[in-house]
Amino acid sequence: MVTRGRFLVHLQKAPQLSKEWEEGHLAFDAWEILDMDRREARRLFRKAIELDPGLADAYKGLAAVARGSEDLKSAEQYYRTAYVKAKAFLGTEAPGAFAW
Repeated sequence: MVTRGRFLVHLQKAPQLSKEWEEGHLAFDAWEILDMDRREARRLFRKAIELDPGLADAYKGLAAVARGSEDLKSAEQYYRTAYVKAKAFLGTEAPGAFAW
């Protein structure tokens, strides 16, 4: 509501987001900006891993960042870690279980 140049502002405390929601969105956002801002994508993937060390998609993202920087040794290690984390989460090594 605007009255004579004055603004009525309601400040509310933002709802507390679940850890799972936050880590998933961090990784999603990082994938979205990977080609535009590799440094920020790396930061978001690392933050997602900080929230959930088992998040395979974030390790896969770090592998993509490393590969894009032509750091193939790091990329290989991140891919291996992503595979191990995904296998632990899925409980299988069946090729059809992995969508990558």
